[in-house]
Amino acid sequence: MTTVAISALPVATVINATDIIPFVQPGPPAAGTTKSITKTKLFDSPAIATPTITNPTVSTGTFTSPALVTPAIGAATGASLVLSGAATAATVAVSDVIGTTAVANTLGIIANVLATPKSINFVGAGLIKTITVPTLFAAAGGSITLIPTAAFTWDATGNIAIAGTAVVGRALTMTYDAFAPAKFYPSYV
Repeated sequence: MTTVAISALPVATVINATDIIPFVQPGPPAAGTTKSITKTKLFDSPAIATPTITNPTVSTGTFTSPALVTPAIGAATGASLVLSGAATAATVAVSDVIGTTAVANTLGIIANVLATPKSINFVGAGLIKTITVPTLFAAAGGSITLIPTAAFTWDATGNIAIAGTAVVGRALTMTYDAFAPAKFYPSYV
C-alpha cells in the first residue's frame, strides 16, 4: 500500500451514500485500528437523537405555537413597578437615586452634616463628618453623587468609612451600606 499525504488527496464536492470514509478507531482490542464506513452507515448507526418540540405549529415559516410572550412593564407608581407577562409578577423597588428629572440639588455643609442629599448634589467647601441617610437607603443602601463646587473634606468620625478630599471637577460617589457598620463608602479619597 502506498502512503499518500492527506493534503495530496483530491477534494470531494459531494458524498454519495456508498462512498467509503476512512477513520481511525482507538482500541481495545487493537489501538489505532483504521476502518472504513459508508455515508449511510455514518448517519444511521448509532441513531442520532432528534429533538422534540411539543405541539409546535409553524405557519409561513414562523412559529405560531406555543406562543412567545414578551414581559410587560406596568406603570411606575413612584414607589414600585409591577411586572407582568411571561415573567413572574413581582414588585421592584424604585429609588430616586437611580436618576432624576430635577435640577441637581445644591447643599451646604452645616455643622459638619450634609443634610438630606438627593441623587445628584452640588457641594461647596467645608468638612463633612456625617451624611444624612436618605429614607430609601434604610433597608438596603444606595448611592449619591456629590459634585464639588469647591474642595471639601470628609472624615471618618461619623457615618463615612474613610476620610478624604473632594476634587473640583470630579464627581464623587458615596455608596451607603445599610448593614453593619452602616456607613458611606467614597469612590475616591
